[in-house]
Amino acid sequence: NGNLKIEITDNGVGRIQSVNQAKTSTGKGIEIMSELCAIFNKYYNVAINPEITDLYKDGKAEGTKVSVTISRKYEKS
Repeated sequence: NGNLKIEITDNGVGRIQSVNQAKTSTGKGIEIMSELCAIFNKYYNVAINPEITDLYKDGKAEGTKVSVTISRKYEKS
């Protein structure tokens, strides 16, 4: 289909569980990803948005996956 797909998967406790635990992270990952998407959208005039999926195994949170699909048919504005 001519698109580039980037997937990042972690095996942490997941987003829901992390809210209930003591903060050991900056929590900036989603904010940084959103800013990068906004810059790319503005610079290349094409919408890209991250898709965030909570991963589970046997009903227990088992991490998070972030997928970003970028069309190869973009033009620099």
